[in-house]
Amino acid sequence: MSVTHQTRSAPAGGSPLLGEAGASHVSSVPMLIEDASELMRAGRWGRALESYRQVLELDPARADVAQRIAWMEREQRELRRVRDSRLTFALTAFMLALVGSWVIVREAQLNELVAGLPAVRSDAPASVSARLAAMDSLLSDNPIWIGGLTLRRKREQLHAREVAGAASRSRREEALRSERELQVLVAQAACTRGRLLLEDGLMAEARFEFAQALKAVPVSSDLGVRIQAELDAIDEYLLSAPDHTSPFFHSPNLYPAGGR
Repeated sequence: MSVTHQTRSAPAGGSPLLGEAGASHVSSVPMLIEDASELMRAGRWGRALESYRQVLELDPARADVAQRIAWMEREQRELRRVRDSRLTFALTAFMLALVGSWVIVREAQLNELVAGLPAVRSDAPASVSARLAAMDSLLSDNPIWIGGLTLRRKREQLHAREVAGAASRSRREEALRSERELQVLVAQAACTRGRLLLEDGLMAEARFEFAQALKAVPVSSDLGVRIQAELDAIDEYLLSAPDHTSPFFHSPNLYPAGGR
């Protein structure tokens, strides 16, 4: 009976070896906590957190260790967030500095191109068109740059001046054309009077009218050449004929239909 009782009573108390092992693990908890504290003071938070987790595995009832682990994990997340923010800020600052340097170099290069654009010369009207074309090409190749705003404004001003100048030149040319047409009409009227005077035999008076007509038109024009020929014929006649009152029928039609 005593042997059977002893055999059955043994499991009720559990294994002595297991009890001693559990007691040994629990007794190591203070040492692990001390190691974790030393690691924290040394700044080795990762290793310290591992030690605290080992303590919680050995003794899950340690609420203070669980709180310490939660606090450390929260602090580590905050440190990573701050570190990532600083890294992002540093990368952003580097990229901004890189872009700024590129912009400065590009602006300097484009300003040199602007300085090399064809200049406008007062004695060469075509130089305005050449400069406008060069401006348009530079702005088309580089639509976005700081100096482009100034160049675009100057281009608009130069274009406005060119348009105004072209309109002024057109008005002057129209006025000159009207003046030349009026001079031709004046010359034709003088020639008509001269022809009538020739028919009346008034050679000197006729010559005066033809001379006035020649003053109204260029000598090199077709009408000028014909008037000069008429004057030469009158002068030849005046030198050869003693009687200047006889009719003179040499004069042809100086301005036939369709020509001047």
